[in-house]
Amino acid sequence: MSGGSSSATLDIEKMDLRLPPLPPPRRPSHRQEAIILAPFVALALHPRPGVWEYVRVNMYELGVDHLSVVEYIRFKEEHIDRE
Repeated sequence: MSGGSSSATLDIEKMDLRLPPLPPPRRPSHRQEAIILAPFVALALHPRPGVWEYVRVNMYELGVDHLSVVEYIRFKEEHIDRE
C-alpha cells in the first residue's frame, strides 16, 4: 500500500472520566406501603410532606384505580382480617 495510514489514538490521561454525581438520598418523607390481596396490590405513596396518594393495581388486568383514604383503610383492614 502506498501512502501512510492514520490511526486514531486516545489519550486516556486527557479524558474526563469522572462519573456524574449521585442523586441525593431519599428523604424520610418519601415513604411507601404496599398491601397484597391477589389479584390486587394497594399502594400508599407519600411523594412529599403532607401528601399521600392511594392506588390499587389489578395485577391480572394491569388496571390502576385511585383510592380514597377510606377505601385504602378498608383494603388494609381486609388484609389484617385474613391473617
